[in-house]
Amino acid sequence: MNAGNNFDPAAHDASLAASYIVKALGLGRTEVIAPGLSELAMGLETVTKMAAAASVPVVSANINGVLPYVVLPKNRGRTNVLVTSVMDPALLPENHRMAKKMISDPVKALNDVCQQISHDLFVVVIHGDAEMIAKITRHCRGIDVVIDGLSPDDFFLSETASGTPVVANNHEGMYVAYIDYGGKKNGASCFSLPVQMRVDVETVSEDPGISTLIKEYNVQREQWLRRQSGTTGKAMSQFDAGAHYAGNKSCNLCHADMADAWAASRHADVMDSLIRKSRQNDPECLSCHVTGMKPRSSAGYVHMSDDHPMAGVQCEACHGPGADHSQNPGKFTMQAVTENTCTRCHTEFRDPNFDFNRDVFKVNHGRTRVGLNP
Repeated sequence: MNAGNNFDPAAHDASLAASYIVKALGLGRTEVIAPGLSELAMGLETVTKMAAAASVPVVSANINGVLPYVVLPKNRGRTNVLVTSVMDPALLPENHRMAKKMISDPVKALNDVCQQISHDLFVVVIHGDAEMIAKITRHCRGIDVVIDGLSPDDFFLSETASGTPVVANNHEGMYVAYIDYGGKKNGASCFSLPVQMRVDVETVSEDPGISTLIKEYNVQREQWLRRQSGTTGKAMSQFDAGAHYAGNKSCNLCHADMADAWAASRHADVMDSLIRKSRQNDPECLSCHVTGMKPRSSAGYVHMSDDHPMAGVQCEACHGPGADHSQNPGKFTMQAVTENTCTRCHTEFRDPNFDFNRDVFKVNHGRTRVGLNP
């Protein structure tokens, strides 16, 4: 792939991931895809083709070129659920003029759908902030449930001022939300309060079909990344030029006992876990599994292996670059390990069960003092 053909690696990477996400949605019996900013960036035609292959309709009331709505028969055909979505045009950057022309006023679009299509319940996915959700529910009185498609991780709106319940899946996909429908009473729809549920391997069993899809995706992505990658020299170019890393071999000269303890820890062979999942060339993973690697570097895709000189969570991953210290230990001291050191990689998303006070001793070299939390 040469530079002359305008090939965009990031766009290709996103498209490959999206195709498998849509397949997984189909296996998970997802009934509607509500397009947002990421789908517009990828191209609605591309997303629509992917969805058609998985038999999942893409719907939006105010984006031209997709289905305006779907009606889903529920309760053995006794309840017709009208489902659509809208996106706030203000979310688009100013330079996306063509995309802006594709998007109409969400309030008018929803009122047209609500008034023209017969239904028992009206569910709308809204890609917009809390102010836009409030505006839409204030001017579109027929909406029964709002699904918040843009809720940030630290915000969850349970209902609008007009009383319309709002459901949101947030925290980087770690939570899903649900709401129970209790039928109609005196002509009004009755719902339970929205509930957010944590999703992890301890609460949700693995689906064999989706597990197979993930393995297939990882293999395909690994093969593609290998084709994009260059030499180990390119991998080294992703390290911060201003930071002087020495590598574990240098540390071993003076800290042999600590090096032996490190070698027996899981930090020493974290590249193996990536290799087992065919993700050793994944830019999303390397910044935590390779010492000193810059996250999502612009230097391009890289070829990594478990014998790379900086592979694994080495001494300098936690204690900082050590080249200066190795030359003059008395003048240059290494960084102390704190909880912030660990949570750069052991985030809630990547490692939700991480507990600093408990887990730090797994890599504590047996005698190193660590500042624990009170």
